[in-house]
Formats: sequence, C-alpha cells, structure tokens
Amino acid sequence: VSSTGATSEDTCGPGSYQNLSGQISCITASRGYYVPQTASSFQTPASPGNFVSQSGATSQTPCNPGTYQPSLAQANCIIASPGYYVSMNGSYNQTGCSPGTYQPSNGSNSCFDASPGHFVPDYNSTSQIPCDMGYYQPLSAQQSCLSSSPGHYVPVIASISQIACNPGYYQPSPNQTLCLQATPGNYVQINASSSQTPCQPGTFQPSFKATECIQAFQGYYVEQSGSIAQTPCPPGTYN
Repeated sequence: VSSTGATSEDTCGPGSYQNLSGQISCITASRGYYVPQTASSFQTPASPGNFVSQSGATSQTPCNPGTYQPSLAQANCIIASPGYYVSMNGSYNQTGCSPGTYQPSNGSNSCFDASPGHFVPDYNSTSQIPCDMGYYQPLSAQQSCLSSSPGHYVPVIASISQIACNPGYYQPSPNQTLCLQATPGNYVQINASSSQTPCQPGTFQPSFKATECIQAFQGYYVEQSGSIAQTPCPPGTYN
C-alpha cells in the first residue's frame, strides 16, 4: 500500500514483486530474474539456456545459436569456444566438433568438414591437418589419411590422390614419396608396378629405368636371368 488511509492494497505488476507484508512499494526484478505475472511474491531465475539482461523483466530470453548458458539466474550467455559449436536456441551447453570436423572461431553454430587432402583425428579441434607426403585423402570430413599403395607414391603434402609409378619405375612399399628406378638387368613394362622383372635368359639390359630387355645379338648369348650384358660365343660355337 503506497498511501495512508488506503482501503485496499496495491498489486505488484509484472516485472516486480514483494515477498514481505506491510510494504509501501514493490521490488523490481533483478538482472538474471523475471516476474511474468501480477501480484507475485517472488522473482523467477532465468533457467539454463536463457538469460535476462535488464532489471524489471517480465520474461527470459533464450541464448542464440553460437552461445549457451549452463547456470541459473544469468544476465548473459557464454560464447561458444573454438573447437565447439551451439546449433540451437536456448542451449545450456556447447558441443565439441567431432573427428573429421573443426572450428577455428568463437561463437559458431556449426563445424567445418576437413577438406580433401586433410584430416582431423580428435574431438574439439580448432584446425585441420594436411596429409603428409606418402599419404592422401580424396574425401572431406575424414579422421585420417590413406597410405599410398605399392606401385604408387605421393610427393607433396595435402594430396587428394596417389600417383602411379611410370613404366621403368616401381615401388614395393606403401606410403612412399617416390618410385624406384628399374635397375640394370631388370625392366618394368607397365604403370603402377610394385616390382621389377629380371630379364630372362637370352636377353639383357645394361641401363636403369628400362621398360623392356634386349635380345642377345647374333654371335652372343645370355645364360642367366637378370643379366646386364651379353657374352660372345666361344671360338668354335655360334648363335
């Protein structure tokens, strides 16, 4: 009751309350609290996921995407951290980016997929990682990179594909950065070979990087496989 000689009591309006009897005024709702109805004897704390920024409020406000609030009676929301996101209104927590995704910024409502040639192995990541040499990744949103296969190589970082060894080269091992030259006495005839082939008896090859072997000339012979030279026929013999 705000005046003397009153015949009735005054009612506190929305946004104010009074929890004591015999008072001459109402109490304005504090920041972080609100009073939605008339004649209230208490103020209501903002619930998790919501906030009340001004005194005298009649309602709470949900946190926007990119922000959250885990506590009661708060006057503002918390901005999502790098490596996390908040996708919905009224959230009481932030969500960590899953492996294969990342988020470098504050206040985000989603995470980025790792780009082809990159990967993200952990939760809550703030950046993607390029695939090392010898590895590749053709897809987005991946947790790891792929090893180059035998017969292939990857010479640079952040590669989206492996490269087949050319004829004359081979590679027997995975996750390699180069191919090996076919050695003398051997050859590699096709792409993507994981091994070299020795020249058969009757053929030879003196050079590196060969794609075929050489037939022994007239008057010469090659007795063993993998030979780098032909041998003249001894006196009294011929070929």
